[in-house]
Amino acid sequence: MNKVGKILNGALCLVLSSYSVYSDININSTINDIYSLPLVKGQLSFKASYYKISNDFDIFGSVKSSTENYVLIGDSSGGGFRLSYGISEYASIYYNFDYLDIDLGDSSLKNKKNDLFARVNLYQNDDFFINSVSFDIGYKINKGSDVEIKSDLMLNAIIRSVFPGSHFYIYDGVIKYNGFSGSIYDKNGNKIYPFIKIEDLEDRTSYFRLLFGKKFSSGMIDFYFGYKNINIETNFNVYPKNNPVIQETLKKVGIDKVKFNKDEKVIVAGLSYLYNLNDYIFELNYEYSKSDRDVENSLNSNDNHVFNLTVSKPLNSNFIVYVGGAFMLNGLNADIPYLYNTYIKTDEKYGYFKLGFLYNFTY
Repeated sequence: MNKVGKILNGALCLVLSSYSVYSDININSTINDIYSLPLVKGQLSFKASYYKISNDFDIFGSVKSSTENYVLIGDSSGGGFRLSYGISEYASIYYNFDYLDIDLGDSSLKNKKNDLFARVNLYQNDDFFINSVSFDIGYKINKGSDVEIKSDLMLNAIIRSVFPGSHFYIYDGVIKYNGFSGSIYDKNGNKIYPFIKIEDLEDRTSYFRLLFGKKFSSGMIDFYFGYKNINIETNFNVYPKNNPVIQETLKKVGIDKVKFNKDEKVIVAGLSYLYNLNDYIFELNYEYSKSDRDVENSLNSNDNHVFNLTVSKPLNSNFIVYVGGAFMLNGLNADIPYLYNTYIKTDEKYGYFKLGFLYNFTY
């Protein structure tokens, strides 16, 4: 956390050296939703976004090929929307939905995220150094499609990750383990090729944030701290299920000793910064997260640094368009916790391009 403290302190010194005069900023007409100010009472906002990362458009150097040792995240595309509403002068509610289609080894993972949170403003005073203090409380669910791993390269990469040192591997449909070699056939004598299916991918997160905001002549900065409690569910199965050859082999390598369902406690710290220049709005959100996980033999780091940067242009008082990007030093684990486990290496840097629009319905 020392590194984070230095970053936050440096950012604050930079802002204080640049701005000193307060004026109103329409914080409701912006892309980032992590600020201490509540929405205007009775205002409904709608934001739509598109996300993309591929080998042809990889500005962050994120797309990598999986190897014989690791399954890595590849291309992705998707989109989402946000609805937010000012309930009162002191309370707002936000709902975010995101969809992401991610290449995962030789398979594809389709993730849907639902995030609902409420913001309660505890304090506003323009005459003090801290102008606004708010409290967020929310609940987020990620749910992924089943992932089937069938190629020898990816099968053995996962096996090495889940059962290190087991000498268990699959080659052209043949199961090999410590000198044992066995194949599976159906009743007609046709060879059956075993495969791994990762099922019931889901995580549920309850969280809160405490935000402290300061306005300036052309912008605003917020510092926040928070806590997340995450419950992750994942099933790992080798198909065909209940086959005696497969079951005996899995018993020998100790699949019953591997934990796939887990709980994580995460602390977060971050800042959101907005700067208005020549009818353009520049926004930066930085967040550091540190996990206390109960999984043994994890391939991944316990922390992450996430950067979101957007440049938006208001076309009128209610309509705004934007472009931007998200960048993560340790992969999507901060955004999709069930990916943060023993069978997929996700602590590689990752990022994607995004664009979209926001419209404020005023009454």
